[in-house]
Amino acid sequence: MILSDSELKDYLTVAFTPYLGAISFLNLMKEFKTPDEILKTPFEKLRPFIEKPHLVSKNWLNPDVMEKYVLPAIQWKNKNKNCHIMTLYDSDYPMALTEVYPSPPVLFLRGNKYLLNQQKIAIVGSRNPTPQGLHIAKNTAQEISRNGFCVISGMASGIDTAAHEGALLEKGSTIAVLGTGIDLVYPKSNYELAHQISEIGLIISEFPIGTKANAINFPIRNRIIAGLSLTTVVVEATLKSGSLITARLAIDQGKDVMAFPGSIYNTQSKGSHQLIKNGAKLVESAQEIMEDFLESDYNNINRDNEIDDKKTSDNELVNKVLEIMGSQIMHPDEISNTLHLQTEEVHSLLLMLELEGRIQKTSGGRFQRVVF
Repeated sequence: MILSDSELKDYLTVAFTPYLGAISFLNLMKEFKTPDEILKTPFEKLRPFIEKPHLVSKNWLNPDVMEKYVLPAIQWKNKNKNCHIMTLYDSDYPMALTEVYPSPPVLFLRGNKYLLNQQKIAIVGSRNPTPQGLHIAKNTAQEISRNGFCVISGMASGIDTAAHEGALLEKGSTIAVLGTGIDLVYPKSNYELAHQISEIGLIISEFPIGTKANAINFPIRNRIIAGLSLTTVVVEATLKSGSLITARLAIDQGKDVMAFPGSIYNTQSKGSHQLIKNGAKLVESAQEIMEDFLESDYNNINRDNEIDDKKTSDNELVNKVLEIMGSQIMHPDEISNTLHLQTEEVHSLLLMLELEGRIQKTSGGRFQRVVF
């Protein structure tokens, strides 16, 4: 579903109301279905679904929200064809992010938004790495990119920057998830890197236009990095590194975490070693990172003999999915629980059905059958 500018303004007005936050926004959308209904409803009826109603009430329907957040967003979107605003209504909203809590209500995108459909591997780590750490991050990203994976990171100084640069060496794809507004570059030293990424890769932010660097925003954005990735790879991290937050979020989302070991005398490796002690996979090369995915159902490499059987199996599952959906609007989790299937398998089936035009995505990451 593509929102008109008027509908998008309503959506952003609710989403960017100060102190509302993603959790309360999702609560309101679940209960009232559309931004228009939310805005028409008396605030007292909204109060039970809002985490900080005493703060939100002071800003509710404040015209400053339109001037400060909404209009700048619309103007930014309309300035060139590579600028996009994605909402939960969009059919191409990343399915992986519907599994993240809370799902970001708004995604600002600059660059090639179709990279969201590509297999992604996150590389994160210290902002103050050793030369060896920089070398590992850059070479690993280059090799991963050469093999067709998209490298995703946070465009921070250090390991993040090296990961993006390594992917670009192969003219490969890379995604940067920002902790600022998409119109700002942080650190400023990465201005040229940001330009390169926006030309052949993708830059993402969930924060309003003009949002400056704030320490609290970076852990928030990390759930997007973890959520979009097949796995998160840590290259050098102290025990207090923000990359450990990304790793923990990945684990919470049921994703694998991998880490490169380092010297026992290097404080920049203490966090990586802690991850390995806690069950992260120790890796020493890009090949070790990719091997699980190169042999998995994501690529189906060298599985010619199984194709016919798989098609039959998929067709049976497709029919089962359509049968249980009936005329209902269902979330992937409901389908997964009913059919006792892995979440990833359900997502794959739903994507196939959506591409065939047999189902359509509705609000909140749910789906309904298309009646012909």
